[in-house]
Amino acid sequence: MKHRNLLAVGLIAAVALFAGACSGDPGGPATPANTPPVANIDTGGVTTGLAPLTIAFDATGSVDTDGTIVNYYWDFGDSHTQNGDVVSHTFAPGTWTVQLKVTDDKGAIGTTATTIVATNNAPTADFSISPATGTAPLNATFDASTLSGDIDGTIVSYAWDFQELGTESGATVVKTIPAGTIDVTLTVTDNNGATATKTRSVTATGAPATAPTGFTKTGSGCCPTYGDFSWNPVPGADSYDIFLDPTFGCTWFGHTYQQSFPGQVSTAHFVDGGATGMCLGTEYDAKIRAVANGTAGPWSATIHFTL
Repeated sequence: MKHRNLLAVGLIAAVALFAGACSGDPGGPATPANTPPVANIDTGGVTTGLAPLTIAFDATGSVDTDGTIVNYYWDFGDSHTQNGDVVSHTFAPGTWTVQLKVTDDKGAIGTTATTIVATNNAPTADFSISPATGTAPLNATFDASTLSGDIDGTIVSYAWDFQELGTESGATVVKTIPAGTIDVTLTVTDNNGATATKTRSVTATGAPATAPTGFTKTGSGCCPTYGDFSWNPVPGADSYDIFLDPTFGCTWFGHTYQQSFPGQVSTAHFVDGGATGMCLGTEYDAKIRAVANGTAGPWSATIHFTL
């Protein structure tokens, strides 16, 4: 009986051993799972600044508790990538997401990211004028191609304002300047929408070549508006003369009146302070001329009116 029991125990042990071998269980302790590495980005505290913005990235603070990190991969968000634990990169204007991926010796991956903001620098606007002075009509070249610039991008637009002479576009323009002084303003725009302006003056000597057009008496009735006039200004003029000649009425005998109006203006009130003694019911001939560089241009056609 005792021999039978021993035989049974041995048989059970053999079956158990055979079953364990078939199942692949070695019967020893389980191998621990690999712990992924932890990625860390250090920028030295620099995450914003004016473009072009160069930042050093340090990933040596990344750790792997159960192995070693074998690869550091950077994606700077602007189609540029790099490998290495310490790298640097220069950013154009914009907001960029920088991603770091670290891989350990068993193939596990850890990732992290940080945001970099590179601020756009405004462009610089400036231009040369050649020649800057001369006798009217003066053909001058305005060139912004070398004096204007953008350190972190490109200038995409040049807009010129020549006051009464109109507007132009392009890095270089040629303009005919009449007698007088014209303030020219250049506005440049870069590829990120920032703008800058610069104003310079160009002077053409001599008298205005043309008279103002559209000379009209705009005032009506009695004081204080009956001496009001308007006209189309002459580019470059720095003042205007209006001449009144009474042809019939209370002030007609031997009296004429002339008054100067400084500035590049297009309206005037002739009887400021009652200087002319204009009378209701009197008929007048009136004309106007432009003045530049202290020299008067031709008179306009005469208009006739009755107060």
